[in-house]
Amino acid sequence: MEVIYEFFTLIWNIVLVYFEIIKSWFKSKEQKNLSRKVIVITGSAHGIGKEMSIKLNRLGARLALIDINQNQNDELIEQLKLESPDADIVGYACDLTDGSEVDILSNIIDLILCVSTHQLQYLTQIDNAGIVKCAPFNELEPQDIRRTFDVNVFAHFWLIRHFLPSMIERRNGHIVAISSACGLSGKGNLVDYCAAKHAVVGLMTALDCELRLLNLDDRIQLTTICPLTIATGMFKRPSTRFSFLMPILTPIKVAQTIIDMIREPDSPFLITIPAHAYWMIMLEK
Repeated sequence: MEVIYEFFTLIWNIVLVYFEIIKSWFKSKEQKNLSRKVIVITGSAHGIGKEMSIKLNRLGARLALIDINQNQNDELIEQLKLESPDADIVGYACDLTDGSEVDILSNIIDLILCVSTHQLQYLTQIDNAGIVKCAPFNELEPQDIRRTFDVNVFAHFWLIRHFLPSMIERRNGHIVAISSACGLSGKGNLVDYCAAKHAVVGLMTALDCELRLLNLDDRIQLTTICPLTIATGMFKRPSTRFSFLMPILTPIKVAQTIIDMIREPDSPFLITIPAHAYWMIMLEK
């Protein structure tokens, strides 16, 4: 009986894939204009955060770049302003695990970029900061686990808690949370990381339910990004057995995919990168 159930589940998932493909043919191809739109990015100084900052600057967005490494963040901003002298960019060093520090920083961003006033047309918040410690569960120290959740989960809470009220007041905005394919599955030596990334998916799913109750789910967009392993240096010597199905991704590719998604008029709630990874994960389960 279980085999029959799994068979029909597989057939249903395949039907859904084809339905999504056909539906995408009829979607409007017109992308959002991000010029002068405020975009807050955490983890901006390296990896996909850096690549997104470069690409969004070229699209004319007003950027608030947040990273714990001030030197690298300052170097990035200098690079962006050399490329675009009229760019509207502010950068800050911040420990996102400290809720009070995040509040102070967010208030400064409010004042400079008019986030909390009706002068702002649209705000996109990209929660990208993350850390990983590859180790067996029994070798994890309590402070390692706490740090993983502080950066990978609670930082999302502190930022959303600050910027969501102004989005609700204006009845628009977009929150993008960078989770991981590990937020949809599990991997050995990554127990704390997988648990944290599952928490991000849960946070966004529940928040979407709350916005639906406020009749704002079609006004404030929520998007959860779940990429496969990215060659950013977080993972030492990343490898894959089937690169044609589950490739190691580059920060440039992931950043471009995220920006393309942000520019869609109706971006999906959950995106895996590459897209077919979702169905591979479901089949693996």
